[in-house]
Amino acid sequence: MVFLLAALLGACVTWQPVTTPAADYVTSEAPERARITTSDGTVMTIEAPVVRAGAIVGTLSPGAALLGDISFFEVEQTAMVRSVLLVLPAVVLVAIVALVSCRCI
Repeated sequence: MVFLLAALLGACVTWQPVTTPAADYVTSEAPERARITTSDGTVMTIEAPVVRAGAIVGTLSPGAALLGDISFFEVEQTAMVRSVLLVLPAVVLVAIVALVSCRCI
């Protein structure tokens, strides 16, 4: 049951657009994952991005984009409200089943 709840929590993420320059954001915030859309329409997801030699490069996944070619930059963030709304009913259900099965109520 714990694995199910952990899987549900991991599923509640959203991509949030970044309004500051991509290089500044990557340097200051060190996001875990970034989704980059280049000027030719290529979309790539880069894990553990860093700025090197005028490009954003993934250190845990292949991929790189020149800073001048980035037309849209997003980072992955946890959607806490959705996570709670998704997991809370499961936790309540497990608690009710546990109480009923132990004849505590």
